[in-house]
Amino acid sequence: MLVGISGRICAGKTTAARMLEQTGFAYTRISLVIDAEIRRVGGVLDRATRQRVGMELHDSRGQEWLCEQAVHLIDESHQDIVVDGLRFPEDCAYFASRYGESFVHLHLVTDALLRAERCSRAGEATDLAVADAQPVEQHIDQIGALATATIDNNGAMMALEQAIGDVIRRSQKREDA
Repeated sequence: MLVGISGRICAGKTTAARMLEQTGFAYTRISLVIDAEIRRVGGVLDRATRQRVGMELHDSRGQEWLCEQAVHLIDESHQDIVVDGLRFPEDCAYFASRYGESFVHLHLVTDALLRAERCSRAGEATDLAVADAQPVEQHIDQIGALATATIDNNGAMMALEQAIGDVIRRSQKREDA
């Protein structure tokens, strides 16, 4: 199974992905590929640079290339993979074509005030309005419409964990049928 997670900045994507990692999923994220490119050219690893370089790679090499590279970071012996940070409909198309029924797409939604609070708690001086307006963030609603399940992440961590578990169990049952 490959689980892809999408959502706005500070919606809880990494938290959700790490929850799955704790249950045995191999963790990767598309931004790891972007970070490698930034390091290669001696750039600074911050949100603005990641957004700019991510968009440049999207335009020059394509989203399929980014997705392939993210999956190649995982040891091929893993049966289950979680990919943190889907941003484009092309991400869903790639994973759906490669993994078929074994691809599960979770889209997290969180209120803007809570997102801002989470960014602040994480020590990020991020202006969400500015960050959300970047080109790389413009397809979040569109990709959300493609999700297997949309999860409201305005509650407790336990509620998020339960919601994720419910979707994964339903998907596994469907696969086994």
